[in-house]
Amino acid sequence: MPRYKYRCEHCKEIFEVSHSVTFNAQICTKCSSKSVVRIPYEIILNKPTAPRSKATGAVVNEYIKDAKQEIKDEKKHLKNRSL
Repeated sequence: MPRYKYRCEHCKEIFEVSHSVTFNAQICTKCSSKSVVRIPYEIILNKPTAPRSKATGAVVNEYIKDAKQEIKDEKKHLKNRSL
C-alpha cells in the first residue's frame, strides 16, 4: 500500500499513514481531528551530493598499504627476535 504524509490543521502534527488510493477519510493520529491535509512528497531527482574526500578505491588502497606495512614491520620484529 502507498504511504501518504498528512498535516493536521488543528494540532499541526505531521504524520505518515499507509492506506489504499481510494481512502478519503483520514483523521489525525495525535488529536483525532478530521481536519487534515495531505502533503505531497517532494521528489528530488538530481539531489546534490557532498563532495567526496577520496576516490572510491582510495580508502581500500590505503588500508591495503597499511596492512602490508604492518606485516613487513612484524616480519622484521620476528626476525630480530629469533637472532
